[in-house]
Amino acid sequence: MVHVRKRTIIIIALAAVIVSVVIYFYLEKSILAPKTAPTTTAPIFQPVTVPLGPVAESTIEEWVNKNPFFFKGLEKGAIIELHIAKSAGEVFVLEMVDNTVSVRAGTTTNKDIELWIDRDGFTLLLGSTDARAAAKQLYQTGSITYKKIASILTLYRKGYFGWAKNNGFV
Repeated sequence: MVHVRKRTIIIIALAAVIVSVVIYFYLEKSILAPKTAPTTTAPIFQPVTVPLGPVAESTIEEWVNKNPFFFKGLEKGAIIELHIAKSAGEVFVLEMVDNTVSVRAGTTTNKDIELWIDRDGFTLLLGSTDARAAAKQLYQTGSITYKKIASILTLYRKGYFGWAKNNGFV
């Protein structure tokens, strides 16, 4: 009886390891692989003027409120540290709280991912008529990049895989 239990436990543990490895390699290839630039571009950007100087917290809040569907799929507690690159080094924390996104200036040690958007790309994103299509295009051209900080399991639990897919990062 003890021999059967040991064998069952070993088989279950081995199956768990195999499934974990398969999921890990699938996610590494699909979500974190660099994408090539699109062959055609749609006219999804409209001119917008962002004042010179640092991007203000209110500008980030305005964009987040205008585009809540951009964050669809993220679970409560998901934390993105947003960096505006090629600018004055602005950093903002975007946190999912009760199906809304809370924005504050600064950094956090609890971030799940770092999302980097260059200033020109952010300006285009602000003026976009379709934030998801714009984000996908900007990601494919390198104006948006991200770095995973949390474990793959944490990212999965907090809904980042669906979020990445919905916004064209996969």
